[in-house]
Amino acid sequence: MTNIVAAASEFEIELTRERLSDARAALKRQGKRVAGRVPFC
Repeated sequence: MTNIVAAASEFEIELTRERLSDARAALKRQGKRVAGRVPFC
């Protein structure tokens, strides 16, 4: 039972990682900030 839960958790983590990378790529294509410190202006 523990192996099934661990596998499901790993699958969810992988989906989240892919979703975040897709979102970062979309922001980069739009020319928006992707990460880092916000400039003080």
